[in-house]
Parts: sequence; C-alpha cells; structure tokens
Amino acid sequence: LLKSIFSFVVTVSWEGYPDFASVNKVVSANEKWQDTVEALGRFEKYIQDNPSSFARSQEAVVQYAMLFSKDFKAANMNILKAAFSIARTVIASCNAGPRACQPVILAALAKIHDKKLGSELFALLSVIAEKIGPDAVVAQVPFLVSSTQLNEGMAKSRVPAQQKAVLQYLRQLVEEFGATSLSLKPLLAYVMSPLVDSHRRSPQGLKNTHVDVKNSATAVLCALYRQLGDTVREMVSSSELGDLLKKAVLESLDKEK
Repeated sequence: LLKSIFSFVVTVSWEGYPDFASVNKVVSANEKWQDTVEALGRFEKYIQDNPSSFARSQEAVVQYAMLFSKDFKAANMNILKAAFSIARTVIASCNAGPRACQPVILAALAKIHDKKLGSELFALLSVIAEKIGPDAVVAQVPFLVSSTQLNEGMAKSRVPAQQKAVLQYLRQLVEEFGATSLSLKPLLAYVMSPLVDSHRRSPQGLKNTHVDVKNSATAVLCALYRQLGDTVREMVSSSELGDLLKKAVLESLDKEK
C-alpha cells in the first residue's frame, strides 16, 4: 500500500497537480474535519477536470481514499462520504478497472444499509457495474465483510438490515442491466441457498428468519421471473428450499403473470 501511495504521489506530481502537497498536508494533519473535507473536495474537482492525468493511477487514487478513510470505515461521516465520492469520481471519469473497483465494491456493500450513505452507495455500485460489468458486483457478495463482523464474509453476516439492502441492490441490478447480462448461478446461490452448515454460516436470502430479508430475496426472484419466465420457476422448483417456503415463493412468482 505504501509503495502504491508513493507511486501515486510521484505520478500526481509528475502530471502537474500543483496543490496535492497542500491537500495531503491537511488530510494528514487530521485536525478539523471541515478542512479535510474541503481539501479533499479540491482534489476531487481536479480529478473531474483532469481525468487524463489519472489514466495510469486510478488504483492508487482508490488506495489513497482507503488510507485517509481507514479502509472506508472512518468514524466521521463527512470524511467517509468524501472517500466514497473520490472513488466514484475516479471510477466514472478515468475508466478504472476491476483491481481498482474491487475494494470499493466490498466497502460499498458493507455500508449499503447505512441510512446516511445508502442511496449514494447504490449509485456508486451502479457506476461500477456500468464500467466493469454487473457480474463484478455480484461476484463480491459472498466475500462481503460485514461492517459489524470484521473478517467474516457475507455468508456469516447476521445484520438483517445489511442483507436486506444487498438484496434490494441485487434486484435493482437485475432491473437496470437485465437478467441476461448476469451470471445467474452466483446470484441465485446467495438468494436461495440454505447457508447453514458446520461452519456456522448464518442463513441468507430466503432462508433468513427475518421477514424483510426473505421478502427482499423473493423480490429478486420476481424481478428475474419477469424477464426470464419459467426458467426461474423451474430453478425454484428444483432447489433445496423447504416445501412451505418453495410454495410461498412460487405463489409470489405466479402473481407476476
């Protein structure tokens, strides 16, 4: 990380960003968050106005945002928003690739249920999906680190609000990009698989005991059904879901006819 940051600083200086040293000084001092946010705003504006200057350093920009926001976990909401905003700007303006986007996807999914961030993170994830494909977002869901259970993936998340928000975004992804643009196997694996085993993974999607989570999972299947028809019905019918749950899901699909 330090090597990448050093490379980023050298690149920025070489490309002629005149104010980076003063911006980084304010950010590093970490005295008043208002000053930090103002400095970061100037940095983001420079990226917007000069995207070609960052054509070779998108990943380093993301790493810098991670550095000053403590891996997108800053306690100060204003600094956290600034970090995500810089990440979105460099991804949208500088054609960032999968390596630059991956940590942003994970961080956005982990915070997607935050009421102060949710709508912004939905938009950020859609920008990423547009740049590198929606499957890149779906692929990160099993590896999602819960914001309250560090070092545990989404398969161990016990945060219903987080699970609900992730499912709501997956439904939006289906509606925005179309079911045919997505690999269904990883998507359905999260929505329908009974993730309860010897590793003590917490039930996800349809198997979750919280009604809101279960309903959000059903909504994803309904969105797929509206586009793919009986293919989705057949997948549900042949799944390992319990009989009562399977019956309830099929009834929801029937209402979409």
